[in-house]
Amino acid sequence: MAVHIHSVRCYFFPAGRVVATVEEIFSPSTSFGDYPPAMMAGAGLPLSMRQARFGGGEWAIEHGALLPESLNARGMYPGAIQLGVWPELVHANPQPRLATLDNAALLLDMPPGVKRLYLEFACGDTNFDVATPAEEQRQEDGYYGKRGWAKLCVTGIRSKRAFLDRENVPPAGVLACVVDAASLPADEKLRVESRNGHATWLMGYRMLVLEPEEE
Repeated sequence: MAVHIHSVRCYFFPAGRVVATVEEIFSPSTSFGDYPPAMMAGAGLPLSMRQARFGGGEWAIEHGALLPESLNARGMYPGAIQLGVWPELVHANPQPRLATLDNAALLLDMPPGVKRLYLEFACGDTNFDVATPAEEQRQEDGYYGKRGWAKLCVTGIRSKRAFLDRENVPPAGVLACVVDAASLPADEKLRVESRNGHATWLMGYRMLVLEPEEE
């Protein structure tokens, strides 16, 4: 079987010490990885890297976290927040505990006194029609539904700065960005939204608060 690589994305973790973590998981079985090793080394932990896991999308089906026979009842991304307005909501969006939903976008408050943030978003954009039998939506490659074309954006509401600019959303993966907050307004909020005319399903997010290294 041939493998077609459409793109490769590399994220570089910024220098600094993690002093706090803010995390919300919406899709069960979703978790973020432990990286980079320097984070664990600083805490005296073994230098092993636990990969991210996803409660929805192709990854979840392939790893047994989501059964094909449950797709019509649960959707492709069970419990996830749908960013964007197309297709129509299958289930009502859950209400985040630490963020706010605003017109199909997620608003994140900047933690007070923060100097730098590393933001991670577990997300996917495969469109699955729960009204159509799953087997009728099975593709030649064995996966279900139709892969989307969503772009994820993270923008400062006050500053208008783009921290993640139309990043292509995978079927299931983690998108990340760095926010240097020292030059931002004290009351800055971050708007996370799906663009390009397609929805993004947000399975969870994590904010790592960093104390930058002294130069």
